[in-house]
Amino acid sequence: LEPIEFKTDRRVKRRALSEIEPPVPLRLLDELQDDTVKLGASTTLFVTYSSSIVPDFKWFRNGKQLVNMPGKYNIVRDGGRILCTIENASLEDDGEWTLIAETPKCTLESKC
Repeated sequence: LEPIEFKTDRRVKRRALSEIEPPVPLRLLDELQDDTVKLGASTTLFVTYSSSIVPDFKWFRNGKQLVNMPGKYNIVRDGGRILCTIENASLEDDGEWTLIAETPKCTLESKC
């Protein structure tokens, strides 16, 4: 019987690891902007972010967390943007709006 020799090519492994790009930390590229909306109209608040890790996010109005409410608040992530569309704006929608975006290593917020 002939011995079988197993070899690994460390150069290939090193090259493959060096070709992996380092993680891009979470950054907000566009912050929330104040907006004035007529009663009954719709508007969309959004931030644009950059990150190699898709962030979790939460929207708040006057400190109270919001959730999707068909016909009122449509909260989505679309590519590198996090959006909250406010439909049928009312006086109740006035106030401070906050978006908190977070990854395991970073938490950022934007307010308007």
